Amino acid sequence: MGSEMCIRDRTLPELLENWPNDRLLIIGDESRTAPPMLSVLSDNPGQPFAFMSGPEGGFAPGELDGLDDLPFVAKVIEPMINTLALKIIHDHGDSGDTILLASATNELIVQPIAKRLDIQNVIGTQVKFINDKCTGEYIPPSALGEGKLQLVQQWMQKNNFDDFSGTTFYSDSINDLPLLEAVDFPKAVNPDAMLEKISLERGWEIIDLPVL
Repeated sequence: MGSEMCIRDRTLPELLENWPNDRLLIIGDESRTAPPMLSVLSDNPGQPFAFMSGPEGGFAPGELDGLDDLPFVAKVIEPMINTLALKIIHDHGDSGDTILLASATNELIVQPIAKRLDIQNVIGTQVKFINDKCTGEYIPPSALGEGKLQLVQQWMQKNNFDDFSGTTFYSDSINDLPLLEAVDFPKAVNPDAMLEKISLERGWEIIDLPVL
C-alpha cells in the first residue's frame, strides 16, 4: 500500500502544481455519488497514493473545483456509514458502554471516521513522523491480527480496564481472530468466508447487515 498524505502546509493548487502523474491522490468526498475507497484502490493495484480528507482536511472554498479533470485524482466516499451499524454503536453508547474503534487502517484515516461516528476512543496503525512530516512508514505493531490485540491491551491498561470481561467485539474479518477469541462476546458482522466458518463452529453470533 502506498503512503498516505499526513499534513498539508500549502494550498491545494500549490500542492498539485508539481504532483507526479503516477501517484494517485485520493480525496475524501461526502457525496454518495463517489465510489468507496476500496474500489478505487482495486482499480489501481500497486499504484502509490496519498489520501486527503475533507472538510476536516482544511479545504478552502473552491479548492476542489476542477479536480475531476485531473487524471491522478479520485474522489471517494470516506466513510460510507451503514445506518444499521450506527444504531448498534448508539445502542452501546445509550447503555453506558465504553466504545473503542480499532482498525488496521492507519490512524490518520481512522480518526476522522471515528469523529463522524462520535467515537472518542480510537486505535489504528500508527504512522511515523519525522520533523512533523509523514514518512509513509508505520510504527510496529500494525493494528492487524495479533498487533491489534496488543494495541487494544495497551489501551486497556492505560484506561484502567483489567481484562476483557463483558467485552463485545464486532468484526467482519478473519484477521481479527485473536481479538475475537479474547473477548466474552465475539460477533461476526457480514463475515468473510473463513470467519463465518469459525463463527458457526464456535457458536458465535453472526450479524448480517444489508448493504445500504
